[in-house]
Amino acid sequence: MFKKLNKMKIGARLKKSFRKIILIFGILSALGVWCICNVRQNQSYH
Repeated sequence: MFKKLNKMKIGARLKKSFRKIILIFGILSALGVWCICNVRQNQSYH
């Protein structure tokens, strides 16, 4: 019984950290795409 509860707690923690990782990864990829677009626009202006 106690072991099952521990596993559930660990699973919940993993899910929370997994969501954070997905959030951070999404923000980083969006920033990267935005930066690349900006650089390309700047290059086309010059």
